Amino acid sequence: PHALTPRAGGLVFAARSDPVPPREGRNLAFRSDGTEAGTLPLTTSSGDLVEMEEAVGPLADGALLLSGRDEAWDNKLWRTDGDLVSVVREPGGPDGGPENPAKLARVGELVYFSAQGAGGGSGPWRSDGTAEGTVRLADEDSGWGRYPSDFTPSSGRVWFDAEVEALGRELWESDGTPNGTFAYDLTAGPEGTFSSQSSTEIVPLTPDRDGMIFRDDDDLLAWRPGE
Repeated sequence: PHALTPRAGGLVFAARSDPVPPREGRNLAFRSDGTEAGTLPLTTSSGDLVEMEEAVGPLADGALLLSGRDEAWDNKLWRTDGDLVSVVREPGGPDGGPENPAKLARVGELVYFSAQGAGGGSGPWRSDGTAEGTVRLADEDSGWGRYPSDFTPSSGRVWFDAEVEALGRELWESDGTPNGTFAYDLTAGPEGTFSSQSSTEIVPLTPDRDGMIFRDDDDLLAWRPGE
């Protein structure tokens, strides 16, 4: 078992379940109330199993959001309010996505994550657990905000690192709206502050926008607005 995520009265987690065909050896979504009898696979309303990657929450209404694959092997954003799971927003259509959601992080009443849109590029998204409230924050099709990660709350906003074609991999800030999502050019030129293949952490110094400390592989960097 892994990706243990608490909720009211128990938790949701992923675990390998060999005896359950046709998903032998795959990480299925489970729910548990802390008893053996109450530890069971999460299913859709039609009884389909879901292969779970990660989960986050709870949201204001108690729901959890999770990334996982359906019977057709499509990776989607799901929600669970109890014993069942359902897709938050089906991929496809002119708006597209979210497909292949990953790096889920709850910040306040929203969940931020990386996902692909209609054009296939990965970018930052956020969701309140509804189809209408699941929004792409940056236009990854034009090269903005590719491969976001390390979503970190501070001062009522979320910070993360992502790639920009002209800037490299840099620090981003978002208030949860597309217009309020933008990149900082901390390191001039296309090289970027963060290396694309690095392991990164973002740690706020204080909750009032006083600055950040970044770990980028073996480097430790400090930043304050204007410095």
